[in-house]
Amino acid sequence: MKPLTENSFFKEVIQSPDFQRLKGISFLGILDYCFESKSYSTRYDHSLAVANLCSEYLLRKNISETEKKYFVLAGLLHDIGHCGFSHSLEPVFEEKFSITHHDITKEIITDSPYLAKTWVKHNIDPSRIIDTIEGLSNSRDKVIAQMPINFDTLDGIARTEKRFSTSNRANLISAQTFNVLCEKDDWSNQLRQFDSFWEQKGRIYGSFIYNDKAQTIELCFQNLFRNETTLYKEDFLLTEPELFEKFAWLRTFTTGINNRTDEFIRSKSEDNLDCTIKTSIRNFFVNSDGDFSPHKNDRYLTSIEEKGYSFKDNYAFAIFRRVL
Repeated sequence: MKPLTENSFFKEVIQSPDFQRLKGISFLGILDYCFESKSYSTRYDHSLAVANLCSEYLLRKNISETEKKYFVLAGLLHDIGHCGFSHSLEPVFEEKFSITHHDITKEIITDSPYLAKTWVKHNIDPSRIIDTIEGLSNSRDKVIAQMPINFDTLDGIARTEKRFSTSNRANLISAQTFNVLCEKDDWSNQLRQFDSFWEQKGRIYGSFIYNDKAQTIELCFQNLFRNETTLYKEDFLLTEPELFEKFAWLRTFTTGINNRTDEFIRSKSEDNLDCTIKTSIRNFFVNSDGDFSPHKNDRYLTSIEEKGYSFKDNYAFAIFRRVL
């Protein structure tokens, strides 16, 4: 199979306005604007990477050309419905308008006039793309995004570590895990490798996504948007440059946030804290007695922990309002 950007069919999808929109959507949302790094990436970068993993996987599998096409399309389009600031802003849209990126992904694949021309031209069934993304066509498809260890999360964990750290540890483990997924159909003798990746996933989330500073930034960012009276359902498809243009306070928020976050976190040690924002975080753990396959997983598990962030201000985002 040719590289995606050289394959005329996939190139047509990649060049569509729907896919190009992902260039304006950061992979890690508001966190990408609040920590210095040379490895900023977008949902566009991530989606191409997942599709390339799909393509490389298929080189080692004997399946039909039609199945290959849907498999790579699923990797390419699995995140096409993300809103600006990705998971940082999506909870607000879900609370206010009951929409998620999964809903919008389906809508874009089935209803986009740009993609519709490609589907008709190449005899593509958009509902089959959705089924492949959701792992419903066959058990093999679950390796794209539906199993606990999948191509989506292999790239995501490596990409997140690269964003925050100079370590190459997660990238190495992701690559080793990918090779196992490609080479083996029976994974019963490969569980130590999968255990290693799952432990890395927990480390990456704990160190970079769920630390106090990152959580404070995201929670305050979300609260500002919860109180934004001009955020509409239609804004879900805006890119981040478009959101910066519509909400003038966003630029000030992102440029001044680091010092203010440190000030905010320090306030937690003071007496008379009168505001608590509650959030849920995921903990990742390995059930060493469990099994893992495309058909069954009781080994790689998560638990939800309710966590409260208490501050002295009446509203958790008040201190940020002072710089707006």
